[in-house]
Amino acid sequence: MNRPLALLLLPLALAPAACKPGSAEAGGSGPEGSAPQKREVPRVRVQAAEVKEMREILTTTCAIESARQVEVAPKVGGRVVEVLVEEGMTVEEGAVLVRLDPREAAAAVEEARVALREAEEALPGLQLTVREREEAVARAELGQDQAQREFARHENAGLISQNELEKLRLARDQALRDLESARLAVQSAEQARATSNTAVEKARLVLERRELELSYTDVVAPFRGVVAARAVRVGQNAAAGAGLVTLTDPEDLRAVIYRPQRELGLFQGRGEELAIEAVPDAFPGRSFAGTLEIVSPTIDAASGSVRLTIGLEQPSAESDAPRLLPGMLVRLNMVVDRHPEALVVRKRALQREGDRRFLFVIESERARRVEVREGFADDLSVEVFPLAGTLAPGDAVVTVGNRDLEDGAEVRSEPEATQEG
Repeated sequence: MNRPLALLLLPLALAPAACKPGSAEAGGSGPEGSAPQKREVPRVRVQAAEVKEMREILTTTCAIESARQVEVAPKVGGRVVEVLVEEGMTVEEGAVLVRLDPREAAAAVEEARVALREAEEALPGLQLTVREREEAVARAELGQDQAQREFARHENAGLISQNELEKLRLARDQALRDLESARLAVQSAEQARATSNTAVEKARLVLERRELELSYTDVVAPFRGVVAARAVRVGQNAAAGAGLVTLTDPEDLRAVIYRPQRELGLFQGRGEELAIEAVPDAFPGRSFAGTLEIVSPTIDAASGSVRLTIGLEQPSAESDAPRLLPGMLVRLNMVVDRHPEALVVRKRALQREGDRRFLFVIESERARRVEVREGFADDLSVEVFPLAGTLAPGDAVVTVGNRDLEDGAEVRSEPEATQEG
């Protein structure tokens, strides 16, 4: 075959192959010509909106302290001769904790007793002097009365000479002066007796003071409590006012906290109405009741905080529950407000768009967007108030798969198992 004829027949030979069924140009079933697949419906999990009580809870942490905890210190200094307590011991009010050397104080008591006895012994002699001076006044009054009558009898009778009459006048005047002197002597004796009485009272007071100082050598418990610490040893010189034993009352416990002054309205006038629980780190899972006892009437100017005192209740003696101890760290949960019938959804149901909050409700397997406002919240749930759209108890709210969901989108929903926090 010549070459021009071969070139003419080549396109004719290739044409049938290009038109075979199943080729790309014929729209066959090859990879490049397959039909578009239908988009899969997204799956979501839902949980019903419910009505339950929601609470606003303020939480803070602090250390427990005893309302009555003191460092017991001696009122006088001295050498320690006896220590009668150890840490952890329970002591009654008035029990002796530490004894100081009493010898010097006891000698002072004896000295004061002697001074009192001397003052008391001087008093009878002064009382006798007063009586003697009073008798002298009585005699002077008789003499003065007799001299006055004698002078009056002869003054106008003319029976005696002028010289004798002058003698009677002088005797009368002298008797009057003697009477005045006797009266002054009585006053002086009475003053001396009063001074002696004062000296007796003073000596008695000195004795009482010395006896009190002697009693101070026994350092006693001011109330019933437990010895929390002992910082003294026998032979040690204890200074007046220096703490020797720390005594605490484990039955009267409290927590003192400070809150911002903007929260003052949450506490004023609430008292026992405010529900408080204390959860100690030492006893996981245990809680103890608390009561708001004092709201400070002033605001701390430096920190702007208000001081709150919360009393803590110990378990009863019959209970096997552990007891709180001063110094324990506790978490205080204070319920400051309640919404008994709050509409509640899971926290993860909420989506955020700037300052706006919304969620999706599934109706007939289609998503409906509902804009809401948040209320009280706990670990898992949040109270919501619908703003745009409706939401009712029992509505199926999307909790899983809501990130890319759109309003009106078709979905395939299934319930999510409830998990309590």
